[in-house]
Amino acid sequence: MKAKPRSNTKKKTKTAKKRPASSGSSRVRRADGGQRKGLTSAPEPDPKALLHLEELLHQRIHGKDEAIERIAQAIRVRLTHLDFRPERPRGSFLLVGPTGAGKNELAYALAELLYHDETLVIPIDLAAMGSEEDVSRLVDTVVQGPPPVLYEGIMTAPVRRRPNSILLFRGIEHAHPAAARLVQQLIGQGWVDDARGRVLFDKTIVFATSRIPEDDSGPAAEIGFTRAAKTSAERIREKLTRRLGEEFLEEFQEMLVVPPLSPDDVRRIARYKVEVVLQRLQKKKRGVQVSDTVYQTFIPDEEVRRDGAGMVNRTLEAKLLNPLARYLLAHPKERAIRIDVKDGFLVIEPVRAVASARLRHGAPVKFPATKLPTA
Repeated sequence: MKAKPRSNTKKKTKTAKKRPASSGSSRVRRADGGQRKGLTSAPEPDPKALLHLEELLHQRIHGKDEAIERIAQAIRVRLTHLDFRPERPRGSFLLVGPTGAGKNELAYALAELLYHDETLVIPIDLAAMGSEEDVSRLVDTVVQGPPPVLYEGIMTAPVRRRPNSILLFRGIEHAHPAAARLVQQLIGQGWVDDARGRVLFDKTIVFATSRIPEDDSGPAAEIGFTRAAKTSAERIREKLTRRLGEEFLEEFQEMLVVPPLSPDDVRRIARYKVEVVLQRLQKKKRGVQVSDTVYQTFIPDEEVRRDGAGMVNRTLEAKLLNPLARYLLAHPKERAIRIDVKDGFLVIEPVRAVASARLRHGAPVKFPATKLPTA
C-alpha cells in the first residue's frame, strides 16, 4: 500500500486577532485607583409603609403635620405610577424653616421607612460650593493629562450605583448659579449628563432645604387699613424668588414652611432616638429604662428655643449615652437597668426582679448606684 505523498502546504490555524495597542493618552485612569463599586439594584419601597406613611412618619417626626401629609400624598401617587410626568424624580420638596427645625430629618425618616436604609440619603452642602469648580464636583468629570483622570461626582456616582437614592441639598439659598441650574434640570427633566453619559433621576426623591431669615420667623404686622398683611410663607417665597428665580421654585412639587419645634417636640424626638439605640441592647438581652425626668433635665426649654433639635444628638451622647457606656462596661452582668435624675445627679442602677413590682407601684427601692453630675 503506497503512502500518500506529504503535502508541503501547512495547515492553517486560527489565531486570535491582536487588538491594536492603545496610546497612553486615550486611556482614562480613575482617581480612586481603578476600584469601582459595583452597581446595586433599586429595591421597591415597602408597600405597607407607603400605605401608612403619615402615621409612621409621625412616630419619628413631630410638629410638622402639614409637611408630612403633603409629602406622603405626593410620594404615594408617584410610587403607584399615577403621576403625569413619570420621568421626573419620585418627589421634589423645598423645605424652608429655622435652624434646628428638623428639615433634614424628614429625608432620613423616609429612607428608613420606605427602604429600611438611611445610607440612601446623599447630603450635599450647596453653601460650601462657591465656585464653578466646586460645582463640577457634583458630576463625573475627566481632568486631561497623561493619562486623563476620571473623578466621580458626589451626586451622580451614588445615583448611578443606587438609583433610588434620596438627595438632600442643604442651603439652597446659597447655591451657586451653576448648581441651581443643575438642580433645576434634574428635578424638571429627570436627568443630568456628565463625563460618563446620562444619569437618570426618575427613581430618586429630592429634598432642598433653606433657612428662614431672622425677620421672617413670625407673622408680619398689618400695615394700613385696606391692604392685608402677607403671610410668612408668602414673604419667604418672595425672598427665595429674588434669590433663585420663579422658574426654579416652580419645578418643585411642594414648597413647605417648617415651623420651629416646641420643647416637648424635641424631647419626644430625643426619646425616639434613645429608644432606637436601646433596642440594639435588647438584642443582647440587656434592658434599659430611662425616666422622663432625664429628658426634662437634659433638654431644657431655653436650649430648645435657642438651638432647636440641633443639640439633641450631642447632648444625649455626652450626658446620657457616655455615662451608660461606662456603667455597662463596669457591670457586664447587669441585665435590667434604670436611669433617672435625683438631687442633680444622673443615677444609673440595676432593677432587681424581686423589686420590679414595687418599682411599678412607686415604692422606693435603693440599690448601689453610679452617680454622675447632670451638668
